[in-house]
Amino acid sequence: MNGGSTTSSLRSGYYGWKKQPRSKRQKENEKIRMYIKESHKNSHNTYGSPRIAEDLQAKVTKCGENRVACLMKIHGIAGKAGKKLKATTNSKQNLSVADSLLNKNFVAEKPKAVWVSDIRYISTVEGWWYLVVILNLFFRQVVEWAMSDRLTSRFVVKALYQAVGRQHSAPGYRSPVLFEAGNMAA
Repeated sequence: MNGGSTTSSLRSGYYGWKKQPRSKRQKENEKIRMYIKESHKNSHNTYGSPRIAEDLQAKVTKCGENRVACLMKIHGIAGKAGKKLKATTNSKQNLSVADSLLNKNFVAEKPKAVWVSDIRYISTVEGWWYLVVILNLFFRQVVEWAMSDRLTSRFVVKALYQAVGRQHSAPGYRSPVLFEAGNMAA
């Protein structure tokens, strides 16, 4: 048996295969891949195969989710998962929650009579930061604000003391009749 003839037949078979024109399926896959890349880019790289398949079916061509998933995997295209939200409420606490004295009536009839506060959670590269803002409801102005990397009731109380101190030095100061804050962590 001559080893050269086997290798030459393998070689000729490979080059014969390589010279074949692309199949209809390969041409379709190439078009679909371009649409996938465009849809993925338009979604700011967040869409995965289900949304991209839905997008392609609505705009361009009928294409199943499995085919889209397979093409995305072959070409290294993947969606980004959204950021997980941080749990900030301790639901297992034994502290009682005070009733709202405003009853969602956010209108003040006198200046400096009602202050309210709210907390916002801000995601940064350093981690979560918490912003407390104290508003004068009559003027709809910020009385005080503060930021902290920890959400505690002391953080809000400190902001309230700073607001009272700032207002105390203002002419015609009168302490607020009512201050209402949202739920705080212990």
